[in-house]
Amino acid sequence: MSLTYAQKFSFCETIEELLGLHEDDLKAAGLDAAAKQKSLTGVATEARKADAVQEGVKAALNEATKKAVAALDKAYLEASSTTDAMVGVLKKDSEFAKRLRKLREEMNRADADKKPA
Repeated sequence: MSLTYAQKFSFCETIEELLGLHEDDLKAAGLDAAAKQKSLTGVATEARKADAVQEGVKAALNEATKKAVAALDKAYLEASSTTDAMVGVLKKDSEFAKRLRKLREEMNRADADKKPA
């Protein structure tokens, strides 16, 4: 089983803290805890900075997606209204009106096919 993103961050923070708390014992045992803590703090800080950038990008992507969906919904509504206007001014039995109605039926059917039963 692989660690989660959050678990990895937590582990790094815990080890950073433990290195500081047990520096004397570790040094007496032959490990330069201060150097290890400094190194770990450096790479963990870089990871936190990269995570902050990633979170900002995710937020921007979410906002851009909302704007794109809203713009497309507006465009689709205008296209749909324009289709209604075109059919309204044409003779109902004209080939063009039939084609427009068929196009709308196909779009509605495709949408219905995507929805779970």
